Amino acid sequence: MLDVVHYLFEDDNHYVSEESAKSRSGIRVAIYSSMYGTTYLYPFNDSKIANSRAYVDDAELGASDLPEPFNPAKEQPTKAFVPTSDFDPEAQTPFSGLDGPMS
Repeated sequence: MLDVVHYLFEDDNHYVSEESAKSRSGIRVAIYSSMYGTTYLYPFNDSKIANSRAYVDDAELGASDLPEPFNPAKEQPTKAFVPTSDFDPEAQTPFSGLDGPMS
């Protein structure tokens, strides 16, 4: 079933052109309103494409908009050691303290 969902996800996000995306969205809007009696929540929006292609100059960004770079020398607390589980392959429950396999 996961393969079917993956195929549908890829198919929904593959468009040949902008007209193809508008057409598919228009069909969904019409089907939702006539068959289901509700509005389609994700119609095609021209402004999203125009805004996503807009160039933003670094000078327009404020200092708070930029991500903080990774600093490995920064003092961070050391995590506690977690010992491994005891393993006995001959036992009913091979890992002590854990449930056995579901059968």
